[in-house]
Amino acid sequence: MADEKKILVTGATGLSGKHVLRQLLAKGHQVRALAHKEDDRSKELQKLGAEVVYGDLLNLNDARAAVKGARSAYFVYPLQPTIVGASVSLTQAAKEEGLELIVNMSQLPARPDAESPASLNHFLGEQALNWSGVPTTHLRATFFIEWLLWIAPIIRQGKMIMPWGADSRYTPVTTEDLARAIVSILEVPKAHAGKTYYLVGPEQLSYNEVAEVLGKVLDKAIPYLQMEAGAFADMLGMGGYTYFKDHCKSVTKELANGVFEVQNRLIEEITGSPPMTVEAFVTKYRSQFAG
Repeated sequence: MADEKKILVTGATGLSGKHVLRQLLAKGHQVRALAHKEDDRSKELQKLGAEVVYGDLLNLNDARAAVKGARSAYFVYPLQPTIVGASVSLTQAAKEEGLELIVNMSQLPARPDAESPASLNHFLGEQALNWSGVPTTHLRATFFIEWLLWIAPIIRQGKMIMPWGADSRYTPVTTEDLARAIVSILEVPKAHAGKTYYLVGPEQLSYNEVAEVLGKVLDKAIPYLQMEAGAFADMLGMGGYTYFKDHCKSVTKELANGVFEVQNRLIEEITGSPPMTVEAFVTKYRSQFAG
């Protein structure tokens, strides 16, 4: 039987958050979602059976209200420079409440000498959580396969455009599979507290090879084209977001230097089943990629 205390999910309207919330509810857990405002997305969470509270993690009292009566939390934060402040605020509230575990979504290149401001801030956020003494599991996840959905309109035009080098290799993972690991960790907090997991997909591919997979599933040639990071941000409508641009530029170098060439079977070991391949993902969402 699921614990009567709630599990807090921040970022519950985002990619990994919504999967975590749905999977927790499906397993009978009581779930509280933290949202910034009431809108169609937050109303949908209520329809699913989650308690929804509204607030900003940069406000300590909002963070306290979010964790009140919770036993654990999944903490995921958007790509914003305020992540360190949000981490400190949530951690203070969690410490006061005595949470059993915080599962913290970080990113694979998070480290003290990271060139990307975003990666460095994720590292600093990790340290704030560690210093608090609140049991924490850090997830250093690789690129989400869902990036392909963000450029689906371009793929439908018969090409794949990203700012990363064509021969750069990585092990893409779906947020659905990440969520399976997160839920498994939340269900057995003592087994995972204090651990840092590098979570990746089942296969290492270059961006050229990902384009080849797209072409195979869609039954047409999909060439891969590299675009300068700033121009790529402009294409996505994020041209005014310097933080995102700087992160993309830095990650381009990280990929070229092999930082993302991490391979393991942690998701399968934690959950009991392997994560989805790129081919399986593209096949599942074929209608969104087909012209």
